[in-house]
Amino acid sequence: MDELRKNHILQIHSINAQAIEGIVIDYIDDRILVLICEESLSEAKKLEELDNLFVKAHTHCGIMSMKSTVISTIDTNNCIVIENSPVIPFEQKREFVRVLSSINFIIEKDNESYNCSCVNISAGGIAFVCRDREFNIGDIVTINLLERDFQKDITTKAQIIKTNEFDTVAKYLDLDKNSEDRIVGYVFDLIAKK
Repeated sequence: MDELRKNHILQIHSINAQAIEGIVIDYIDDRILVLICEESLSEAKKLEELDNLFVKAHTHCGIMSMKSTVISTIDTNNCIVIENSPVIPFEQKREFVRVLSSINFIIEKDNESYNCSCVNISAGGIAFVCRDREFNIGDIVTINLLERDFQKDITTKAQIIKTNEFDTVAKYLDLDKNSEDRIVGYVFDLIAKK
């Protein structure tokens, strides 16, 4: 990822661990030294050498993504080394600003509730990981975002528009204007804190 610089924030996803946040300490052409944030240490310890990763980076050019692998597992300084790979090209221009987030929320499908972890969020949709259920493209679900993150519970229907081994993406279908404004506010609050 040519756009990567020291102190950029990374969100790392693996099929063996929940979202892991870290900071770029150093990098060269083929590898990146990542300091794992304290709240992600327990998840980072689940990573093994050669695990496949999906990495999102906050860069000066916006949020960039790449596929990677673990080169060295967590050390005594709470650092891991991962492969530095080319950026996954953008498939389309996005209508809404999105931001990396690791909030937890609930999805309902077929009268069952599932705890999910956010990967990124915008006022148009949400990318997430759900350990308890796999979703299919076209599935209609109900997303429940919690008051603790948005000052009010937000409930909306959404359609699954993308799935892969790392995350699932849902597009909101009936988000009201007030709820959209709350999500936009949350997104810009996170951007301001980075």
